[in-house]
Amino acid sequence: MTLHNIPEGLSVGLTFGLAMCHFENVTLISGLIFAIGIGIQNFPEGAALSLPLFESTKSKKKAMHSQREEQQAKKVMMTMGVIAIVLVIAMFVAYSYWG
Repeated sequence: MTLHNIPEGLSVGLTFGLAMCHFENVTLISGLIFAIGIGIQNFPEGAALSLPLFESTKSKKKAMHSQREEQQAKKVMMTMGVIAIVLVIAMFVAYSYWG
């Protein structure tokens, strides 16, 4: 499941990074809408993972903790996506300016 969260987090991070750099038609609103869409689809995904774990262990704490750990990859990749796109665009701007 962690492998599934990597491209989700990266795509949200790239969207926000492009919005921060004022890239063509990408705005912070589009990044927010995209993040909300990813968040909405995570509800059934989280339930599909947490409910069987809860049934097998009978522990809400273990089920919630495993789901929280599962989402860490998404946060890391989102941060890396923002940093990567800002750096790439900064390099292109610097190259075109001093080119």
